[in-house]
Amino acid sequence: MRASRSKIEKFAFDPRVGRTGSAPPPLRQATAGATAGARPAAAPNVRQYLYHLNAGIKNMTRAEARGAVVGVTPIEVERIGRAVARLRGRYLAQVVDIGGVNRQQPVSESEIAQLRRAREWYEEAAAGLEALKAAIEAGEVALDGVRHD
Repeated sequence: MRASRSKIEKFAFDPRVGRTGSAPPPLRQATAGATAGARPAAAPNVRQYLYHLNAGIKNMTRAEARGAVVGVTPIEVERIGRAVARLRGRYLAQVVDIGGVNRQQPVSESEIAQLRRAREWYEEAAAGLEALKAAIEAGEVALDGVRHD
């Protein structure tokens, strides 16, 4: 038996969880009865558990993101967008170079490695930009100077 519980376990099963991370009263009552040795029927069902598990993860993600990213300005987001566009342009230029009109020799391993690296850089930066936009939309990261509706 473990000595300590994870945050999710505390959220889902501890009826004493604080108001900011507390489960709705029916689940808290059901879990309180289950943890106090009451009949097993009082325990939450899988759907309820997963619903509250997802809510707990969402709250923890929001708190961690707010703690890690103090604030982002619209200018910073636009710079990231420009960097992604630049990486995409470089990647596409390398693709076109492989099929160049004046090319006489076959594509080398090093050229393929460079192409792969350019694609990975572009894809990683694009994924990061999308993650940042999703975090801003979800309210996980504050966008300075812009009202969150």
